[in-house]
Amino acid sequence: MQNGVEFFHPLNHRIELIKSRRFDPRINIVKDSDMRITDRDSLNRICDISEWRMSGEIADIFQSIHEGTYIHRKSWEYARCIYGLKKLGAIKQSSKAISIGAGKEKLLYYFTNHIDKIIATDLYSEWTSEDGLIMMKNPEKFAPFPYNKEKLEVISMNGTDLKFPDNTFDFAYSLSSIEHFGSRDNVKKSMSEIFRILKPNGIVCMVTELILNIATHPEFFTLDELKKYIVEPSDIPFKLVGGDLDLRISRSLVQNPIDMDIPDNERNLFVSPHIVLKAGHVIFTSVIVFLQKQG
Repeated sequence: MQNGVEFFHPLNHRIELIKSRRFDPRINIVKDSDMRITDRDSLNRICDISEWRMSGEIADIFQSIHEGTYIHRKSWEYARCIYGLKKLGAIKQSSKAISIGAGKEKLLYYFTNHIDKIIATDLYSEWTSEDGLIMMKNPEKFAPFPYNKEKLEVISMNGTDLKFPDNTFDFAYSLSSIEHFGSRDNVKKSMSEIFRILKPNGIVCMVTELILNIATHPEFFTLDELKKYIVEPSDIPFKLVGGDLDLRISRSLVQNPIDMDIPDNERNLFVSPHIVLKAGHVIFTSVIVFLQKQG
């Protein structure tokens, strides 16, 4: 305030904007400068722009899967899934794995070069484009780099009814798919099925959308819903491994979410950094967790 007049200050305005949006108090909104120099040890975390560094294991993984210079949640999901599975010792030449809701993701091709077998499951026949049928018959059309064709199998299958014997797979993963399975009951069914088909001590990497503010959405998860249906389902003995859930995120991301409600939002989906998004009153980003089958 100067001479009795209160002047507008952009930083103060953005801070007030954060307050007015009522973020979940458990989400730790951190100064960008602090996040840039912070070492995050836990494998379980929400996406943040500080992951994009000039060097290190994550940078090496970005390069190995041919991710570009753009900053996008999907790139982070791929790299963090590989990184966490490596750290937990799941990626071995003898490993057999399954992807639930796989689409045509790059990790399918990556794993053919690092494990014994990877099975892609999705409702391919129900895709609205021709990509599903192409993926079923000719998955090499989507390969971003050379891969071992004999180690990839593509199957049309519902993620709530995985038609494999008990204790089949060393690890499983699902990247931003389970939230689209139709209901919370279906989420629980899918988690139960994943538990069943994993070998004892098998690992599952789950990525989904986490709501950051005080809001709800029929598909995306609040923190309490994430814990209830995925991390700590009451009758499915999974254990969170790789550290506690790290809920730190850079302040600039929550101050400037990509607004999916603007016209031509398909174009807007490619705005960078594509990390925090806004749909209606809901502000969300990706969260990754690693769970181990107990018993």
